[in-house]
Amino acid sequence: MAAATDVLHQTLLQFSVANEQRGRAMGSWIISTGIGPVGHLEVGSLASLTSAHLALLVNGLALMMLTLGMAVCIPRLWRL
Repeated sequence: MAAATDVLHQTLLQFSVANEQRGRAMGSWIISTGIGPVGHLEVGSLASLTSAHLALLVNGLALMMLTLGMAVCIPRLWRL
């Protein structure tokens, strides 16, 4: 399922950008995938200092704020 989801995400990404932007979009995808383990370290560190519940809550709230900020600052996202 992970492989199928990965292919689906890459396909949707390719269809969402203009032809001349596809290389940049895939570069962004690779960078975001590559730095993913940094988030695991952050969650683990926060959980060891507080609790797993609080670490997940803090990261979930941060993700919601990031999503809201992007929706407000980048109106083009609403058309996707």
